[in-house]
Amino acid sequence: MQEEMVEPAVNGAKNVIIAAAEANVRRVVFTSSIGAVYMDPKRSVDVEVDESCWSDLEFCKNTK
Repeated sequence: MQEEMVEPAVNGAKNVIIAAAEANVRRVVFTSSIGAVYMDPKRSVDVEVDESCWSDLEFCKNTK
């Protein structure tokens, strides 16, 4: 999981920030996937997700 998903995401984000800095970009807006907050079988579908919600890592690892 770390090598397949986390490292490419981190490296990609770093590359965007480096490229923006080299191009003298003043602001970068970083957005994430709904997958980062959505995958939790214990959370009710009625609950509004926000920055305090995270996917259940074990559920994600075991779900194909």
